Amino acid sequence: MHLKEQEGFNIADELGDLTYREIPPDVDSSQLMVTHHHYDHTDADEDINVVFPIDVLRELESEGFIGGIAKKHIGYMGYTMQLKAMYEGTAREIANEIDKGSRADAVILTGG
Repeated sequence: MHLKEQEGFNIADELGDLTYREIPPDVDSSQLMVTHHHYDHTDADEDINVVFPIDVLRELESEGFIGGIAKKHIGYMGYTMQLKAMYEGTAREIANEIDKGSRADAVILTGG
């Protein structure tokens, strides 16, 4: 999942793309898309909230059910055959990005 204006993930690499994209907190969900070829993302193409529930979180925030939404979001392809590189590199980088200025008390990980 990434902004339509951002470079898509490299789906040609059979080992998987280990990069990630930062998503701003005020993103309009209509500006998000999925670049992936290892699953059918037709439903996510119709409603990005299936894999990135930003509008749902905003509703929960407006209802007072949650205190707020993080100041930073991260999207990545997720598929990889490079598990050690993901665990030792990308996953740590993502955790550090979330920790830097996001003000997040919890993290929601979604599949898809």
